[in-house]
Parts: sequence; structure tokens; C-alpha cells
Amino acid sequence: RIARLNEDGSVDPTFMVDSASTSGALLSGPDGRIESIAVQPDGKILIGGFFGKVNNVVRKRLARLNADGTLDEGFLPNTTDGTNAAVEAIAVQPDGKILIGGFFTSVNGTTRNRLARIDGDTGALDTGFLGGGLTGPDNVLSTITVQPDGKILVGGGFSLVNGRVQQGLARLNDDGSTDLSFKGSIGGSTIQSIVVQPDGKILIGGLFTSADGTARGNIARLNQDGTLDDTFLKAPLAGTDSYVSAIALQTDGKVLVSGRFNNVNGTGRNYLVRLNDDGTLDDTFLKAMDGPDKQVESLALQRDGKILIGGPFGKVNGSSVDGGVARLSSDGTI
Repeated sequence: RIARLNEDGSVDPTFMVDSASTSGALLSGPDGRIESIAVQPDGKILIGGFFGKVNNVVRKRLARLNADGTLDEGFLPNTTDGTNAAVEAIAVQPDGKILIGGFFTSVNGTTRNRLARIDGDTGALDTGFLGGGLTGPDNVLSTITVQPDGKILVGGGFSLVNGRVQQGLARLNDDGSTDLSFKGSIGGSTIQSIVVQPDGKILIGGLFTSADGTARGNIARLNQDGTLDDTFLKAPLAGTDSYVSAIALQTDGKVLVSGRFNNVNGTGRNYLVRLNDDGTLDDTFLKAMDGPDKQVESLALQRDGKILIGGPFGKVNGSSVDGGVARLSSDGTI
């Protein structure tokens, strides 16, 4: 359930190998699905999901691997540590502390509803975050993004945060209290992706019909205070006709969007699209090409501008690809 690839897509044979084995046997990895991965500055790898063991050692839905894939046994060292339900999102703060979100209501045996912060060295619960009676989100938390000023954007399928109506989207202060100056709210079921632009504006994607009280189809851009940026996807632009799973911002300001949609702004576009800064379609991307044949659940930009995509697709632009992962050039060719 986890692998590391070389730059050409071949498997890195040094990752997840049992050093005690003379035959080079693989480590067993997690025994359940991984939902989120975050790499720390020191190269260690945080994983969260549905698993109960990693490399045959008890790790309840959260673990840290060393750079070679072996288990970091000093992180969450007690078998009672971890969460009581799945971890869906992980974000590392600049100070090294780790934010986690998901379905859980307990972390290391202490009540924490779907959001918590833990120590970056040991995984111990940060009791100063969401302490003092703060209740956190009332339903699943799917994505976490830390702003440059340290404030924390969270998205998911919740309706309340800390007892206050906050539909799908909220911004928190460093202690987990709700930032009351943030006006963002969506009309719909979930926020799945949040990206903060260099100018402080906020891109959101998921499954929703409005943002800040104005019609928006599953993608929107907000001003820094959470109000709608009406220069992006301004009517009659319609957004997507279905779920947005991921957003990535290019250095030129263009926006890559992936998900389960087949139509963007009234034009047929399957599962992957690039928008200009105002939300109009970038017709230079995937021009006269089919794109993926099934949904794209994850995307990432390399430093050279190439685009990595992942999902259950088997073809991209009519060509077969192996295992639901592909890399595209900046114009969308494989």
C-alpha cells in the first residue's frame, strides 16, 4: 500500500526492504488503506489511514516511517497510541508540530473530535490545541492547509466547528479556536481540497453548489477573509458538473483541477482540466486529447512543471498506463 518511485517511474528498490533479510524481502507495510502522506523536512514519512499495523507492529491509523520505509518506533511508541478511527489528512506546521484530521474522536486515549495536533518528535497529543472545551468539527475533516501566518484552514463534511455553524470550511487560530473574522462557508456536502495562493486568496474544491452564498459548481476562489472572489468563475462560468478531488496551482497562476467531472463551464472535459486565473478554460491543455478515461483522485506538480496524476484510470489520451499513475507534460501529453 505504499511505494516510492524513481524519477522515471521505476520502483525504488531501497524503500520498504527488510534490512535483516539476506534475501532482500520486503517489509509488510500497513495492513489497511493509506489516505494521506506527508514528508517531513528530515525525510521521515507520516502516513494516516485505516490501518492497525505497520510492518507487523501495532500502529493505530497513524505512523511515521524512516526514509527507507522502516518504522520510526519512537513515534507513537505505545500500542495504545494513535486514533480510534481513520486519519484522512496530515499537515506539518513550520514549527514541526503535526496536524491530523479525519473520522476519529480520540487521539492517544484523549477526546479529540476529527482534528488534533501532535508533537513532531514523539506524537504526543498537544493538549494546548483544541483544549479548554473546544469541540472541533462535528463530522469528517478531509483536508488541512496551514497558511503562511500560521492560521489553519480545514475542510470536510462538517456543519459545526467548536459549536459554531461552519459549513464545510473553517479557519482556526493557532490554539484551535475558530477565527471569527473568516466568512467562508459552502452550500453542499464537502470540501476536499484547499490551496492558498501567494497573494493569500484561497482555492477550494469538493462537492458544493455555493460558496459564501453565491452559486459555484464544486470549485471557487475566496478572498483572504473567506468572502467570495467574484473575479474567478464569474457567471456564466459554471464550474464542474461533479466532484473535485484535487487542486494544484502552477507558478504562472493557472489552476489544475481533477476529480470525477465530465463537464467544466459547459464544455466537455473529463476528470482533468486547467483553468486560467479567471476560471476560464485553458484550451492549450489537453488540446484535442482525451485525457484520463476515469476519475483523477490526486495530482501534484513537479518543480519542472510536469504533472503527476493518480486514480483508477487505465488510459490517458488513449494510451494504456500502468497502475493508475501517470506523468504529463505541461500541455497534457503523456
